Amino acid sequence: MGESPVVIFRSPTEQNVAFKDFPSSSLPETKGADFLFSVPEFGFVGVQRKELRDLVASLRDGRLAKEIGQMESLAMKVLVIEGRPG
Repeated sequence: MGESPVVIFRSPTEQNVAFKDFPSSSLPETKGADFLFSVPEFGFVGVQRKELRDLVASLRDGRLAKEIGQMESLAMKVLVIEGRPG
């Protein structure tokens, strides 16, 4: 029997054209992620992307803490920090 494929969901708020081919779903947002990978026999993997300026803002306003808390039930959590220090 063949293995089930990995399914990738993109949050509707994730508008980067590089990810336009992934299906949009509100499911990642409920898990605190921008992307949610459903990996058979492993579980859900959540990826939260933060650009440096947004990282600082989300640390200050509590969004990152909320998102990390939402990711608690995931099999794997990934925080991607993008950008260069200015």
